[in-house]
Amino acid sequence: MARAATAAARAPRGRFYANSALVMLAAVLLAFPLTYYGPLLSGSRRFAPFYHVHGLAFFAWIGLYAWQTHLAASGRIARHREFGLAGIALSALMLPLGVIMAIAAIRHRMALGDPHPFDVTIYNIVDIATFSLMMIASIAAVTATPTGTAASPSPPLCAGSARQSRAGSCRCPRRSHGPT
Repeated sequence: MARAATAAARAPRGRFYANSALVMLAAVLLAFPLTYYGPLLSGSRRFAPFYHVHGLAFFAWIGLYAWQTHLAASGRIARHREFGLAGIALSALMLPLGVIMAIAAIRHRMALGDPHPFDVTIYNIVDIATFSLMMIASIAAVTATPTGTAASPSPPLCAGSARQSRAGSCRCPRRSHGPT
């Protein structure tokens, strides 16, 4: 019964994150037709292949983020964790892609004769740094969990067996029965 009460207390918080992820996904879906999909489909602008790789990686990440928050909010934590490595891999790919795109944007502004091609770059740097720090913090939080997870399995609870106490591999609150 206590477990059900705890799950019920966490439900609004989980739904908040899942709904926030859907809002972010909707913002991406609504913004990019103007700057990417529309010009691409109409042929009014050609993009270098790197832009497509960048777009695919970033779009995949926001889609995965929305899916993972939905899984966690609906209580399917094991399934959520299965996709965790894909999120880590995508985020590791996004850091260099973001830096390269920021440099490409500076070069593009310079080619257009913009007298201040670096003015917008501070936003790119802040975005990339914030995203990187948040991903590092989330990975650290998952891997530092004291209870067993896919990322950090813990030793079994000690049942007081002699073999476990001799090996010193139990994680009992009281270690009085273990080796001295």
